[in-house]
Amino acid sequence: MNQPKSESCVAGDTREKDQTPSTQYKNHKWEEDLILAEQYEYGIEVERDDRNAVRLYRKAAKQGSVAAQFRLALKYFYGLGGVQNMSEALYWYHRAAEGGHVAAQFVLGVNYEHGFEVKMDKKKAISWYQKAVENGDDDARGRLEALQQQVEPDQVEVKKSGGLRELLGRCFHAAAEPAPHRISTPACS
Repeated sequence: MNQPKSESCVAGDTREKDQTPSTQYKNHKWEEDLILAEQYEYGIEVERDDRNAVRLYRKAAKQGSVAAQFRLALKYFYGLGGVQNMSEALYWYHRAAEGGHVAAQFVLGVNYEHGFEVKMDKKKAISWYQKAVENGDDDARGRLEALQQQVEPDQVEVKKSGGLRELLGRCFHAAAEPAPHRISTPACS
């Protein structure tokens, strides 16, 4: 039995209690590829297959899905579903970040702050962190404040360590959470 929505629901929130993938991505030409890629990645109703997930994420990413762009970047970064390819990972992180994906913005901030797979550039790091903060990322706020407190950011020596991979791993684990279209939202009462 459907419960009627009350006026206490967030304006513009038309999600039903159990939103399905087909309703969330309705009218996007990349919708089916993204959904199927996630099914392959997580083994939902199909055998888990990272190679097929990468193939489908790439197809959806090329069609403009920022979620697919970010997940494809993660696959290339960690070498899941094929060969590890940092230049491809950075390319797709940039595409996703430019499309407004907050985790991709954070990752690029970290990369530029520490010179990981890119030339160290504190100004670019600050710029990406600022974008992530504008999109609500509290971790980016902390990194941004730390960078802004440095008197001469270009003079600061930052050691490259396993800690950087750990920091970037935060984004991988966050992306491993079920996608929003599989999460049940509380019914408005």
